[in-house]
Amino acid sequence: MRKRRETAELGEGKLSRTVLSINPMKSNTLFALLITLALPLVASSAEVTGMVSSKDGGPGLAGTIVYVVSGVQPRAALSKRQAPKLLIRGGRLDPEVLVVLDGETFTLTSADAQGYNVQFQFRERTELNLALFGRSTTTVKAGRPELFARVSEDLGRLHGYVCVLEHPFYAFTDASGMFKLSDLSPGTYTIEAVHPREGGVKHKVAVGGVSATLDFILPGRTKAKTP
Repeated sequence: MRKRRETAELGEGKLSRTVLSINPMKSNTLFALLITLALPLVASSAEVTGMVSSKDGGPGLAGTIVYVVSGVQPRAALSKRQAPKLLIRGGRLDPEVLVVLDGETFTLTSADAQGYNVQFQFRERTELNLALFGRSTTTVKAGRPELFARVSEDLGRLHGYVCVLEHPFYAFTDASGMFKLSDLSPGTYTIEAVHPREGGVKHKVAVGGVSATLDFILPGRTKAKTP
């Protein structure tokens, strides 16, 4: 690229301008270089879809969490998360299963007039009891990763769970047992499907540039042995 100065006469004065002259071959090289540098910034993403069912038969299992156990790249792009919230309304928990990240703080709010003594039964810490008097809010800090820590209440009015994960690459199955894990970079992952009553199963899957299909059959409820 070089500069060339042109002068044009306008009436009694002169107007000067500088014109940039670009060599076509060099401009093509520059364009290719810019494209090459930009490619790492546009990382391709894929998804894993499938169905979760039980070996005991029946339709797909709703309410199963499907999450990535290993294979997530250290610099994987994480989508912006909203602050997790657990709400008590009409004697029920919303959502019934709350997902938080390890070390993350979430709010517990009661929209009911009556009081509650909420119990969190985390595996690696003593039972946590929080008293909510009327319409009030408190905060809870999640501990280490675990699945389906039970949330209950003294009078048996509340039933729910908290799942603590290392990262936000997870999905829940819908009413028909189907799930979709999105925003995964190409690679090999270990993925686990876990249901609070039907157990869990892990599978490895290679994810390409588009999508992969993975189905799970959970072991089912443990049946008591007859004497």
